[in-house]
Amino acid sequence: MGQIKFTYSKFYRINGESTQNRGVLPDISFPTAFNSDEFGESALPNALPWDVISSVDYVPVGDVQSLIPQLQKVHQKRIANDKDFDEMVEDINEYHTNSEKTTVSLNLEKRDKLRKKREQKILDRENARLESLGLEKISSIDDIDNEAERPDPLMNETAQILKDYIDLIDGQKLAYVKEPQQIK
Repeated sequence: MGQIKFTYSKFYRINGESTQNRGVLPDISFPTAFNSDEFGESALPNALPWDVISSVDYVPVGDVQSLIPQLQKVHQKRIANDKDFDEMVEDINEYHTNSEKTTVSLNLEKRDKLRKKREQKILDRENARLESLGLEKISSIDDIDNEAERPDPLMNETAQILKDYIDLIDGQKLAYVKEPQQIK
């Protein structure tokens, strides 16, 4: 049995740009394990092309673009000192390195050595986390509480960027209310 993908509508932003193929490009990008060129819509053989139509009439409110350099600067400074974010980037880089490998050793000793090294890295990180919380260290990755709440560096940094943005626009007009038109 096969499948078919059928696109029956195309989406556009108020400025007339489509979201096809490119999506909505972020002002501040985070590292990711996945390459959108390989997994995104643009990787599909018959993806609809990006295009532009006439924009709708709208009144831009707030000058976000002028704040982006400041937000990026504060973001870069913060993540340079964020251990959780750094570990996430390290994991992503390790994933990229491993995914580029085209061979795997069949030597059991080598594979066991790699597995033990990965497990030790996980154990060391977990013990550092437990120690920072004033909790007792563990001796094996089997003792890791998988139900325990873990830091989410992407969510935390996203919240920090939002807070930075709010601090920068403090007092600026964030929305525009247009008086309703009379129906004739």
